[in-house]
Amino acid sequence: MAGQENCHLIQGRPLDLRTPIDEGGGGTRLRRRSGLAVATVAAVLTFCLAYFLPASHLLSKTPSSVATKVTKGLSALDSTNGLNSSGLPHIVFFLIDDQGYDDMGYSATSNDYIPLFTPTLDAYAADGVKLSMYYSDLLCTPSRASIMTGKNLLHNGMQHGNPSVGYPYALPLEHTLMPQYMKGAGYNTYMIGKWNLGDFNRAYLPTRRGFDDFVGYLGPKITYYGHYAVANGRKYYDMHQNEAPLATSYGTMDFEVFDNRAKQVIREYDTSKPMFLYYATHGIHGLSFEQPPAKYLTEEQVNASTEVYDKTNSIQRKLLTLTLATVDRTFANLVTYLKEKDMYDNTLIVVASDNGGCSNEMGSSYPLRGQKYTMFEGGLRVNAFVTGGYLPESTRGRSLDCMFHNVDWLPTLVAGAVGADPEALGPLDGVNHWDDLVMGMDATPQCYRDEMIHTIEVGVEAPTYVKGESSGSAIDSLRAGLRMGDYKLVYGEQLSGWWSDAEYSSTECYGAATTSFVPYGYVFNIAEDFTERTNLIDTVDDTILSKLWQRVDYFFENMASPAWRQYDVSEVALDTYQQNDDWVRPWISDED
Repeated sequence: MAGQENCHLIQGRPLDLRTPIDEGGGGTRLRRRSGLAVATVAAVLTFCLAYFLPASHLLSKTPSSVATKVTKGLSALDSTNGLNSSGLPHIVFFLIDDQGYDDMGYSATSNDYIPLFTPTLDAYAADGVKLSMYYSDLLCTPSRASIMTGKNLLHNGMQHGNPSVGYPYALPLEHTLMPQYMKGAGYNTYMIGKWNLGDFNRAYLPTRRGFDDFVGYLGPKITYYGHYAVANGRKYYDMHQNEAPLATSYGTMDFEVFDNRAKQVIREYDTSKPMFLYYATHGIHGLSFEQPPAKYLTEEQVNASTEVYDKTNSIQRKLLTLTLATVDRTFANLVTYLKEKDMYDNTLIVVASDNGGCSNEMGSSYPLRGQKYTMFEGGLRVNAFVTGGYLPESTRGRSLDCMFHNVDWLPTLVAGAVGADPEALGPLDGVNHWDDLVMGMDATPQCYRDEMIHTIEVGVEAPTYVKGESSGSAIDSLRAGLRMGDYKLVYGEQLSGWWSDAEYSSTECYGAATTSFVPYGYVFNIAEDFTERTNLIDTVDDTILSKLWQRVDYFFENMASPAWRQYDVSEVALDTYQQNDDWVRPWISDED
C-alpha cells in the first residue's frame, strides 16, 4: 500500500528541518530549532499509527462520559446566568461556500460587474459591521469544524482534508458544538445546507450533535439538481431531512430546496423561543455549476453574465456569477421571511465565507495571493459581516479593522450575544469580539486577537480531493502557517500567485492534494503588504523570525492527533449505500 510505504520511509529517515534552504523562495535564513525536528519525527509516527487504525477506533476513543459532560456544561449555562427565552435574539449564521475575496460586490477590485450579482448582501453589509480582517481556515471542513467548536483545526482534530463519500472519520464527539450550547440556552436549533463534518456513524449526524432539525447534504459537494455525490464512478444520493432521504427534492435546484425550507421554518416558528438557524448554502462551490432557475435572477444579471462570458471566454465564470446572484437572492428571501414574521428586528445575522475562492472553478480572491487550500491570504482572508435588526443602530455602517478568526464565532455569539457564562464553554481558542461589534461608531475597538495558526501538516499528505484513492505522496518536511501581529510565516506551501479575469492561475484547488509541497519559506508583513508580494525571509529581523518559529513549535507540540483515517473501508460504505437505494448514510455501527 502506497501510504504505508510512505510512513515507513519517513519513520526510517529523520527529518532535518534545520538545514538552510536556498531554493526558489530565498530562505537561506530559514533556521529551525532542533526541538521541532524531534517533534516532527514523533508527529509522523503518531500520524502513521493513526493512518492504519480501523475506523471503529474513532468510536472506541470517544469518552463514554461525553453526554454527561455536555449536559453538565449546558446546565451550567442555564443555572449560572438564569438564561431563558425572554429577550434573547434570534441568530442566523449564513455561510457561503468558496466565495473568494473578489467575489463580493463591496470588496471586488478587479471585476466591476460583481456588485450586480450581490446587491442584497452588499446592502446588508453596509447596514451592519464589516469584518475587514476576517480569516477562515484553508478549506471547507476545517472551517466548519472551527466555527462549530470554537477550537482551531489543530485542536479539534480536523486538520486534514474533507470527509467525503465513504471516508471513515468525523469531528470527534468530545467537542461540544455551537447548536448544543444554543439548545442549553433555550434555543430551538435548525440547520439547512452543507454539513461536511463526517457521517460514518449516526452519532456524528447533525441531529445527534445539537440540531433539532436538518435539511441538507452530508458530504462536501453534490450536484445542484440531482443532489448526488460520486464515488468510484457511481452516483449516490445525498439530500436528507433529518436522518431520512429527501427524495421529493430530486430535480429541484438545491437553492430552491433550501429556500423553501427556510420559508417553512420561519413561517411556522413559535417566536416565544429564540431560534438558531445555521444556513450553509451550496453556492458558490463549483465543479458542477448549473443554470439557476429564472425566478432567482434579474434580467440585468442574466445580461451581465453574458458579458462576463464575452470577457473571460469561460462558461464556468458565467455560471459562477449566476450562482452568486442566486445566493444573494436566497439571502434576500431569508430576510424577507424574517420581516414577514416580525422576527427581523430581534435577529442577529452573520454572513461569512468558509474559505477563499478556487481558481479552476473561476472563483477569484484577487488581489490577494493564493486561493482555497493555500495558506496565502487568498485562501484564508475572506468577506464576513454582521447585520440584522438586533444590531444596535449606533454601530451600523462601519468596518471592524481587527483580526477576527472563524473560531471566534462561538464565544462571540454564545458568550457575547446570548450572554452565557464563558467559563461554562470550557477552554476555547476563540475570543469574544462582542463588545467590539456593538460599540458606538466613534469608540476605539479593543481588537482582542493578535495571532492565528493557519495549519501544521507533516508526515503523510492528507487525501484532500483525492477521488477514490487512498494513496498519497509523502511530505518531506513541514507545512505550516502562522500569523503573529503584523508578520506571517508560511513554510512548505505549494507555489501560488495572483489572478484576475484577464490572468487565471494555473494552480487547481482540486489537484492540491497531489501537488508537491515545496521547501520554501516566506515571511510577509501583512499590515504593509496584504497581497504578499514581498518575501522578507532574507531580511526580517532574527528576533521576529525566531518568535514566529517558537509559536509554530508551541502549536506543533500541543496539537491533537488528526481524526482523519485512511480510506480503507470505503467498499463497506458503498455496499451500504447500494443496499439502501444508493442513499448516502452512516455505515459503521456503534458495535463495529
